[in-house]
Amino acid sequence: MRLARSRRRTAELIALAEPVPAAVLVERADDLGVLFRRGLVRRHGDGDLRIDHPLRSAWLVDRLGPAPTDAWGALVDLAVTAGSAADLDPVTLVDWELRAGRDPDPGRAVEAARLAVARSDGPTAARLVDAVAGPDRDLLRAQGLVLGGALDRGLDLLERVRRTGAAAQRVEAASWLARYVGVMGADFRRAHRLLSDTDDPDLSPRHRRQLLMGRLWLWIYGPIREPIDLAQIDRIANIAPLEPVCHQLLVGRLAVSYLDSSPWSARPVVDRLLQLEDELDVTLVARTRARATMCAFWMFAGDLGRAHAVAREHARQAMRERLPEAVTLIAGVGCLVTALNGHVREAIAMGRAAEPFRSGTDWFNQGVMAHAVLLGNLAYAEDPDEARRELASWEHGVDPSFDLIDLFQARAETLADGAAGRSPDDGRLLRALGRMAAHGKRTNGSWLAAEVTDRRTSRAIHRMVAGSTDHVTGPGLARLAGTAANARLDHDVQRLAEIALDYERSGFPAAAMRTHADVVALADDPELARRGRVGIVRSLRSWDGAQPWWLRDLAGLPTLELVRSGWGRSAATDASAQTDHTARAARVEVAGMLGVRDPDVLEEILRPGPGPHDRPPAA
Repeated sequence: MRLARSRRRTAELIALAEPVPAAVLVERADDLGVLFRRGLVRRHGDGDLRIDHPLRSAWLVDRLGPAPTDAWGALVDLAVTAGSAADLDPVTLVDWELRAGRDPDPGRAVEAARLAVARSDGPTAARLVDAVAGPDRDLLRAQGLVLGGALDRGLDLLERVRRTGAAAQRVEAASWLARYVGVMGADFRRAHRLLSDTDDPDLSPRHRRQLLMGRLWLWIYGPIREPIDLAQIDRIANIAPLEPVCHQLLVGRLAVSYLDSSPWSARPVVDRLLQLEDELDVTLVARTRARATMCAFWMFAGDLGRAHAVAREHARQAMRERLPEAVTLIAGVGCLVTALNGHVREAIAMGRAAEPFRSGTDWFNQGVMAHAVLLGNLAYAEDPDEARRELASWEHGVDPSFDLIDLFQARAETLADGAAGRSPDDGRLLRALGRMAAHGKRTNGSWLAAEVTDRRTSRAIHRMVAGSTDHVTGPGLARLAGTAANARLDHDVQRLAEIALDYERSGFPAAAMRTHADVVALADDPELARRGRVGIVRSLRSWDGAQPWWLRDLAGLPTLELVRSGWGRSAATDASAQTDHTARAARVEVAGMLGVRDPDVLEEILRPGPGPHDRPPAA
């Protein structure tokens, strides 16, 4: 590669620190023009630059030698000269300054190290903390060590800061320790004690935010032993000065809203989170955690279509940015709501794409949860053997008191049994749902009850679901699942028919088909049974998994392939302006594909499904 010295230098600087913001290199615009024309430099994202090929980049960096401090210094000087230093990502600028052997501004060094911690980038945080002076230094070093996998050293240092640091550092260290001891170590009682021991009546509301956030994560992932004061969370999260921890607090506040009640009272929290993201500097990891929580909120609220839309958008963004924690945060709940919404193939593809991002630390066991969801989704595929084989040998090493993983694993085992034609282990499902109830999260298993229970499920499970949701008054999946359980206990087929339509409105085809199938099997009224069959065929339109096994014992239903062909032919007919005669012929063809003879029934099937479930007005 023959280049003039100046152009080679420009290429070397890009290779050394790629992706490099284009604004840094405005002084070298002529060089960039030549490099672009020769195809040696390409744009990356909105405003960054990269060398065209990794091998060329590596070759250029190798030419700079093992310690190219002058090149790093040149990048800093270019950023300052161009006036872009203030707009440059603080982590990037401080990193360049340290590599150039320069002393960063102390305030900017703290900001950069905190930002690296917020992004769960432990190695970078540990490197930047050398430039930090003052009371934050030991805290940030400990956080970097924990995130980087040096757990013993990091946790010991966190404990030292919790005991001897100033108030701001003590409460943050306690929050981190409690989350690790509780969520990762499954010692939730000790974790709560750590927070209580650190609390002090003289702490300001701003400092108390950290302790409250620690409690929220312990409640979300472990037992709830005391009433949660939601009003206190709302108040402390909105007291000035607003800071990123306020956003994290409200994410936790939204998450606990659906653990033991209808989530609709927390609808304003969704809007407040979006507002804070406009007002504060919130990292992509924090935004993704918020979106994962919103996915679960919309699922429990009974709007799986909206939950799926949020999951799809933000899973793609997290993978584009290649941030492991962001990917694993959205992958678990994202794959779940996507599958529940009927997009089984997309859910499996999303889960497989997220697998390489699982980190060794796996903060909050998000990677394990995502994998458990993927195994359950595989049972819906054309060949569920993979799920059964892996479940037989899967040892995730997470303590059973981590109730969410236990719930997802029970789901995977129940679905795998059903796909294999075996009777599901109702005792396994009963234990998982019972653990949730014992942990004070009576409604947190309602989505699973809706997904996997039907007329063949034991009455003990129906009684547990009914009893766990009898206090819920607002709309959403918990009330639907509880009402369905009571209807099955009472053999109330008319009520089941109404619930099946509600599941359709919620965008939950698996639950809708199971409930419609119960109506078909139990109804003495031929008209009620007919409407159940219509509902099954209509729900199959929203399902791209394998032929549902819970429909095997219902005679007279068209196969999934015929249903898909019929829907496709119907869509093509509607999209083309055909003559009445041609349209009638097409309708006859569709009727044959769907196994329907009555034209009125065909029209009922082809008509769009029930509209959105009635909900309170959004605040």
